[in-house]
Amino acid sequence: EEAVARPAEEAIAPVRGVRGMRSEVVPGGVSIRVRLHPGVDPELALLAVRERLDALRWSLPEGVERPQVSTGGVGRASMVLALGAGDLEAASDWAESVLRPRLEQVDGVARAAILGIPRPEVRVTPDPTRMRLAGITASQLESALRDAIPAAAGGVLSRHGTRYAVTVETGLLGAPEVGAVVVGRSAERAVRVRDVAEVAETWAPREGFSRLDGAPAVGILIHPEAESNLVRMASAVRRVVDALGESDPRFTVRMVE
Repeated sequence: EEAVARPAEEAIAPVRGVRGMRSEVVPGGVSIRVRLHPGVDPELALLAVRERLDALRWSLPEGVERPQVSTGGVGRASMVLALGAGDLEAASDWAESVLRPRLEQVDGVARAAILGIPRPEVRVTPDPTRMRLAGITASQLESALRDAIPAAAGGVLSRHGTRYAVTVETGLLGAPEVGAVVVGRSAERAVRVRDVAEVAETWAPREGFSRLDGAPAVGILIHPEAESNLVRMASAVRRVVDALGESDPRFTVRMVE
């Protein structure tokens, strides 16, 4: 918490309109609830906070994913579901492609986060000797990677009465693209990331672990919107879960909290 929450708080504090903050450890990470002064436009504040956290991203500890910023209830999840199946990989795919989009259409749900799914990542391990010979510093390498991965905002899209939570994934495709990023120039030639670092495709550390009836499972954290009616939201979530369970009996979804 200290290594993530404090730098994030220091980045958010100068944003115009911020009145105060409260940090809390939640499943899978750290939640920071930001309070605004009355009359401040929350959408403008959200954009400013997202911009400052994106700039902070590369200085956070290894394994910390891009911060997720949203208006509404993004703190502690109000409901926790567990998804079990004989094939955990298939359950993970189904959770991402079917369950999460359906849950995020429920009135009062701000976001449904999938917990415990292995995610691919590109790991860059600088080589101090090669960096010194090429005259490249760690800050140059960091800046080049940050500039190569543009930030994009997410939000909620409503169309024909259907609500969709929008997350825009941006960035480079894999190790070859990351390795080809130009860091600087040496002796009239471009110095690329692969020239000063080892670049490998691997798996990111899992954000958390879930179990259902003693077996590994996929966890789903449901975050409510601000001022949402939690009782109605929970009832609507149960109806969605029951309907999906009837349509695809391969998977068992159970409310655990």
